[in-house]
Amino acid sequence: MPTAEEMMPSPADTRPQISVLVADLRRIASLVATGTQVGTWDGTGTPGWVGEAADAHMASISKLRSKLSPLVNGVQNAADEAARWAEALGAVLDNRIPELHEEWNHVQRVVEEEQRKAAEVPCSPDGHPVPSAPSRTGEMDPWAHARRQELLEDYKKVIDELNVAAQDAAKAVKVARSLFLPDEVGTSRNEIGLHMFEDEDSILEAQNRWERGEEIAKEIEQRFDQGFDNSTELQEFLDEYGDDLEDPFVATALGKEMTPDQLTSGVLQNLRHIHDPELCKELVSKMGTFQVLAGGGTNLSPRYAENQELLLQFEDALPETRVGDLSAHEAFATKMFEAGRKEIAVPWAPHTKMKGTELIAQLVGQAGLDNPHLALGEPVLRVEDEKDSFVKELLRHDSWRLRNYDGTERRLIFPWLDPKLEDPVFGLTTLMDQPEGAATHDSEAVRRHEANRMAGLKRFLASEIMGVDTNGDGVIDGADRKINITEYIMGGRTVNEREIILDGSFQSYSGFPDGGVQFTTVVAEASRPESDELFDVMSKEEREAWRERDEHAVRIAKGYLLGYQNGLDVYRPEGRHEIEGQLPFGYENRAARSLAADVIGPHLKGVSRSMETPVGAGQDLFQEDEGSKRYLIALEGDDVNRLRGTEGVFADLAFDGASEYGKAAEDMARGRIPSIQQPSAVDKLLAWAATGYQKDLDASFAAAPVPLADDPRSRITEASKDWTHITHTLFTAPQGASALQMQAVSEQNEMWRQRMETGVVLTKAAAGMLKYPGVEAVAEITDHFLVQPGLADAFPADFRAQDVTRSGRGMTEEFMKGILMATAAEEVDFSQARIPLSKLYDSARGEIKVVDEKGTLLPFDSMSPNSRGRFFDYLTRELADWEFQYAVDAVSDEVTAANQERQYVVSHEDARRAGGLGAQELEEEEEE
Repeated sequence: MPTAEEMMPSPADTRPQISVLVADLRRIASLVATGTQVGTWDGTGTPGWVGEAADAHMASISKLRSKLSPLVNGVQNAADEAARWAEALGAVLDNRIPELHEEWNHVQRVVEEEQRKAAEVPCSPDGHPVPSAPSRTGEMDPWAHARRQELLEDYKKVIDELNVAAQDAAKAVKVARSLFLPDEVGTSRNEIGLHMFEDEDSILEAQNRWERGEEIAKEIEQRFDQGFDNSTELQEFLDEYGDDLEDPFVATALGKEMTPDQLTSGVLQNLRHIHDPELCKELVSKMGTFQVLAGGGTNLSPRYAENQELLLQFEDALPETRVGDLSAHEAFATKMFEAGRKEIAVPWAPHTKMKGTELIAQLVGQAGLDNPHLALGEPVLRVEDEKDSFVKELLRHDSWRLRNYDGTERRLIFPWLDPKLEDPVFGLTTLMDQPEGAATHDSEAVRRHEANRMAGLKRFLASEIMGVDTNGDGVIDGADRKINITEYIMGGRTVNEREIILDGSFQSYSGFPDGGVQFTTVVAEASRPESDELFDVMSKEEREAWRERDEHAVRIAKGYLLGYQNGLDVYRPEGRHEIEGQLPFGYENRAARSLAADVIGPHLKGVSRSMETPVGAGQDLFQEDEGSKRYLIALEGDDVNRLRGTEGVFADLAFDGASEYGKAAEDMARGRIPSIQQPSAVDKLLAWAATGYQKDLDASFAAAPVPLADDPRSRITEASKDWTHITHTLFTAPQGASALQMQAVSEQNEMWRQRMETGVVLTKAAAGMLKYPGVEAVAEITDHFLVQPGLADAFPADFRAQDVTRSGRGMTEEFMKGILMATAAEEVDFSQARIPLSKLYDSARGEIKVVDEKGTLLPFDSMSPNSRGRFFDYLTRELADWEFQYAVDAVSDEVTAANQERQYVVSHEDARRAGGLGAQELEEEEEE
């Protein structure tokens, strides 16, 4: 048996060395603080070593003096951390390790005592041995093993805690050292001075750039406040300070000098005198960039990325960047809210008023359009329970402004701005998606800042808001409900009649000036599930934060889905029910359909489960499975019915790419090779469904490599049921669909049918390129396995759309059967099958190849259609005691149920459209 010292060795006793280090650090701190002329200088004169006559050096000495305080504090902190670690090491060496060793030895002594007793054989009086009493030796083995494991776990915990203390001490020493003289710095006076004032990665350089930023900020504030009487003066201002307004250091400092009120009123005042469109646009963009950065935003454009990284790295160590208990960025964001609530008179139209939120949104929006490396900061996006914020104020005013109740006017601050900025929500969303360069940036400070910004964006989009018109009655009152912000932005901002707008200038509006592309891009990023690979090694706090972000992502995706549906339901511009055979909301926002799949796709499982079994009122999320980390969307019955009806989201998404499929059909009919440029929304959703189903099958096969039907660990049937309803919905045009809907679905289905017949789409390589694919991976899957293959084989020469109105049932069953077979072929342990795979070698006298001559299963994507059919028969018939046939039957049953439910939905839709007694009876039936 290994000894206690062998199993739980004591760490090296380095306390003497630590004691020397602590003494040295404290000596350095004392010498710098009290043993140098600069350190003891009281600011009233020039230290003697410089020379009394050298007054010109006063500013430099003052700056150096200000840099010594953080140096002294850092060195002293390093000494304290090292001393604390020495204390922790002593406690481990003197107490904890000896205690663990003693307990280990105690366990060994108990075991040895029991073994000694067992070796003694009692004898009868006549000297003959008799059977001994039952021995406890066997009973002691499990106890001893368990106790030793507990001791080893305690030992690991002790060492881990000691390591953390050591790392903290090492970091403190490293930081303190880097503040003064890193290894690469020389020892000459010039080399030290160069490092202290020009090292791009030091706190001293950050301090130096901050002080420069403060000086320039004061100049900018004074010059901007003076105003510009002509284009020449404005051009001179932009030439001198334009670049500085985009510098994170200068912008943060300027945010302490200039309020958002000064900014908005100043821009309006100055624009009245300038008639050069490009100059006006540049001023708006530059001042908008300043406002974004002053509110904690990010500018990662190549010119400013270095300064941005430096500020993020050392901002907390610069006391000047705080305003009381708030950071300068938080203080500025608070003032943005206050400025946003005010009404501002337009100088050249005294009777016209604009809301501060609209002015600010135009400024920052123009900056966002001009600079893809720019992003809003978390302080501006921050929402806290019932507290107000700038973003909520903007949304509330926007809801009023769409209907022009408050007397303010929506207009561009000058006519040469991008017209899309007339929508303030659009202006803000230009700065919500991830800035270019953030994803690949090698700076930990930048990555940490972006993660915090994204968490803030998730909280904002997942939160709810009151004070907006949610029922579309044109009145904001108690009848309006609290609504998810994503749902409201997506589908709650439509305007049907121009008469609602008092001045008649706004007309009907689908909610987005760009077809919903920018907002959907933002939502796709915010709703994307995070990887859970490191979940098991996270701390408790990290796990809670991860779960919160996951919950927010689900709420955002659900809000987008329901908002999309709301838009389809209510948007009827000037009474029009359709445009080119499509619902107006979907048609006018058709550019976002493909991107919408990037939002909905990762969350399809919850949608499908809800289609199978809707939840009750008030339940909006539920966890995936018992003990699962992730959340799923949960939908009520009415929402499910709307989503999969003829006027539902999935029917609308079927139009995406339909024209390309139709053109491909025409090309083939005329003997030309068709071309599909990119996967459609439904292509992407089917790829997400395939990867989701395959992932669940993987988990089931991992738990039960031999998927016996009576093994509770095997969940093939449950996984199949989970994915049937959404797959069937994607492959099936709703009953009662228009001719255009039928054509779109049928042409798309034909493409997938051809792919399935080749076995390509359904292979594990296609469906499971990554354990949990991101949007990019799914796009790659659909592009590689659906778009790129030669499409000449996908259409017969005499192809016509009306010839391929295929059964949604057949497509669904074939699709899921293919994934089931492909995954089973790679994951299932067939060595324990009642009928071995080798029996398939002679199928049809060797004409149908399923296994090779050694009895090894062929790769699924290399099997012919007949071979795949034989393999399917083997799984479902010859392995009847396994779960495959149950899963296949479950898919068939769920398809039948889905068809019935869709028919029920359509009958309700028809009755409601017709009105009258039938509609009344249906409403009574629903209430029952």
